[in-house]
Order: sequence, then structure tokens, then C-alpha cells
Amino acid sequence: LAPYAHGQGVTELLVDGTKVVSGSKDGGIKLWSFDAAANGFKLTQEFSGHAREITGLAVADTVLWSSSIDGSIRIWDLMKGECQYLI
Repeated sequence: LAPYAHGQGVTELLVDGTKVVSGSKDGGIKLWSFDAAANGFKLTQEFSGHAREITGLAVADTVLWSSSIDGSIRIWDLMKGECQYLI
């Protein structure tokens, strides 16, 4: 596997400007950013909290919304890397 890759398959992918957010079957979410020096993407942050597969991702300014098969929606602060709300 590629370094920092998800442990299970990617189920959601969101490209928002220079940010790329990926969600996987294991409930993990990763934020990637382009690194011009390396001419590729680097892992910027990881978000843990969902118990099952990620089904949706959306970004609005500095907030990431995520949904999962576990029945929850989480609202993340992209600057802090923390879940701010659980619905």
C-alpha cells in the first residue's frame, strides 16, 4: 500500500480547491494538501470518530461535514482537527 493510505477502501472523495478529503470503509477520514516541493499530495490531518463506512463529505469554509453508515453526522473544525458537533 501507499504510505498513509486508508486501511480499507475509499468510499468518498471530495476535492475542494487545494484540499482533498477522503473517507473510507473503516470510518476514517483524511485531509490531503498539495505539496509543490514534492510535486504531490501529503497527508495533512486525520479525523477519527465514525464507527463505520463514510457515506458523504462536504466542506464549507473551515468546517467539514461527514456522514456514516453508523447513522451519525459529524461536524469537524478543519483548523483544530476536532469534532465540534455530533448529530
